[in-house]
Amino acid sequence: MPRDKTANHIKLMGAARQEFLECGFEKASMRSIGERCGLTAAGIYRHCRNKEDLFDQLVMPFVQRIDEWLNAHIARYVDAVNSGQKVTWSDSEVDMMREIIYPNMEDYHLLLSRSQGTKYENYLHDLTEQRQRELLNYLPMLRAEGYAVRDIDPKELHLLLTAYTTALFEPVMHNYSQEEALSCLETVEAFFLPGWKNLTLANKKERMSMKEKKKSDLSLLLDFAGSYKGLTFLGLGLSAVAMILGMLPYICIWLVARDLISAAPNWMQATGIARYGWLAFAFAFAGILVYFAALMCTHLAAFRTASNIRKKGMEHLMKAPLGFFDSNASGLLRNRLDGAAGETETLLAHNLADIVGSIAMLLATIVLLFVFDWRMGAACLLAAAVSIGAMFSMMGGKNAKLMAEYQAAQDVMSKAGTEY
Repeated sequence: MPRDKTANHIKLMGAARQEFLECGFEKASMRSIGERCGLTAAGIYRHCRNKEDLFDQLVMPFVQRIDEWLNAHIARYVDAVNSGQKVTWSDSEVDMMREIIYPNMEDYHLLLSRSQGTKYENYLHDLTEQRQRELLNYLPMLRAEGYAVRDIDPKELHLLLTAYTTALFEPVMHNYSQEEALSCLETVEAFFLPGWKNLTLANKKERMSMKEKKKSDLSLLLDFAGSYKGLTFLGLGLSAVAMILGMLPYICIWLVARDLISAAPNWMQATGIARYGWLAFAFAFAGILVYFAALMCTHLAAFRTASNIRKKGMEHLMKAPLGFFDSNASGLLRNRLDGAAGETETLLAHNLADIVGSIAMLLATIVLLFVFDWRMGAACLLAAAVSIGAMFSMMGGKNAKLMAEYQAAQDVMSKAGTEY
C-alpha cells in the first residue's frame, strides 16, 4: 500500500494516532477514526488495508529509528575490531534513549503500550533477542583479537538483557515526562554500565588465567587434526632427520677429497674411497625415503585438519542468524572458509615440515662449520645475518601494507565473482 502524503492521509494519520493513544489498538475503532478526520470507511481504506496496516504505518518510522541507531552502534564496534583498532566503550543504548526515545516519548508509548493485538505487542522481547544474537556474535570476535572476554551463558545473558531493556523503556511504558525519564536514566546508567563492563571484560585475575590458557595460532590449528595431531609431530621429526641425512653425502665427498689429497700422487693408497661412495649413496637414498615418510604423515594430518575446519565452519554458519548474511556476503564467506582451509594444507603438509627441516639443517651446518674451521663458521653466520636483515626490510614497512591491500582487493574480486 503506497504511503501517500495527501492532506487526507495526513489528517487520517493524526486521527488514528489520537485514537490508538486513547484506546489502544484492540479497542480502537475505524469508524471513530473516520469521525475524527471526517473520512468515510471507503475513504479510510484508500490509505490502508485494515486497522493493523494503519497502526503499522504509524509506528514503522519509530521502529526504523531504533534499528538505524542500533545498526550504526554495532557497526562501529565491529569495524573497530575488523580494522585492528582498540575497542573502547564509546556509546551504549543509554545514548539511544537520550537521543531518539525520550525526546519522542509519545511516539514510543504508542509503540510499546498501545500495540496489544499487533505484531509489535512483544516488541521489547524481540528487541532483546536481537541484541542477544548480536552480542553472542560480537564477543567471540573480541576474544579472537586478544581481548579478555568472559564466557557468558546465553540464558544468563538473556536474563540480564531483559532487565536492562525493561529498565530503559519502563519510563516510556508508564508515560513519564522527559525530565523524569532522563533522571531515571542516570540511575540506570550508573547501575548497569559498570556491570556490563565487569561482566564482559574479565578482571585482572581472570585475564592472567586466560593468558596462561591461551593457545598459539598453530596450537589451535593442530587441535582440528584430532587423533591425527601426532602424525604432524612425527612428520616434523622425520623431516629434520631427512635433512640431516641429506647433508651426510657431502661429508662423505669431503672425506674422499681429503684421502685423495693426503695420498697424492700415490692415488692407490686412498683405499676408503669406494666405502665413502657407497655410504654417500646410502645416506642420500635413506634421506629420500625418510622425507617421503615425513610428507606422508604431514599430508594425512593436514587433510584431516582442513576437512574438520570446513565442517566446523559450516556448523557455525548454520547456527548464525539470518541477519548475519545481510552484512556478510555468501561469496566472501565461502571464499574465506574454503580458501583458509586450503591454505592450512600447504602450511601443515609442506611449509611446516620444510621450516623444521631448514632449522635442523641450519643448526647442523653451524656445528659442522665450527668443527672444520671456526673462521669459516663465523663468516657464514655473518652472511646469514645480513641476508635475514635484507628479507625483513623487503617484507616489512610499506611493503607489508601493500600486501594487505593486495589481499583485501583479492577478497573483493572473489566476493563479486562468486556472487555473480
